[in-house]
Parts: sequence; structure tokens; C-alpha cells
Amino acid sequence: MTDDIRSMFPDTPLSFDYDDIDNKYYQGINFKIYMVTEDDKIEIGDGGFVDWMGQMLGSKKERCLISGIGLDRFLMFGE
Repeated sequence: MTDDIRSMFPDTPLSFDYDDIDNKYYQGINFKIYMVTEDDKIEIGDGGFVDWMGQMLGSKKERCLISGIGLDRFLMFGE
């Protein structure tokens, strides 16, 4: 997947954090999206796998990957 992203977006920097941090919301692989300027770095989005869909349906086989971007975060760069 990393190779595909790098080939589609060659000017976009990618970084990976392999620390096993206890995340109360996402299970397993998750990601964050940042907007970076010369002076600042603000998280504008995130995503990952959640278990609540499987809980609602009563199926341990059910998988759900969600993501979101906070459009209000883009306004922070206009100040």
C-alpha cells in the first residue's frame, strides 16, 4: 500500500510510527493526516478500524474502516 501511495503522490511525505500505543477507539492499523506549513503542524483527520460495527451486528467477522477530516481545521491556517 505504501508503494502505491508514494507512486500516486510522490511529493507527499509519509512517516510511520510503530509504537504500540493503547488506543481506546481504533483497533489495529490507524492513521492521522496533518497539514504542515513553515510554522505549524495541525492534525486535520484520522481513521482506522473500529469494532463497534461488529458489536452492533453481533459478528466477530465484521470489519469496518472509518475516517474523517475536520473541515474546521483548515480555517486554522487562514488566521
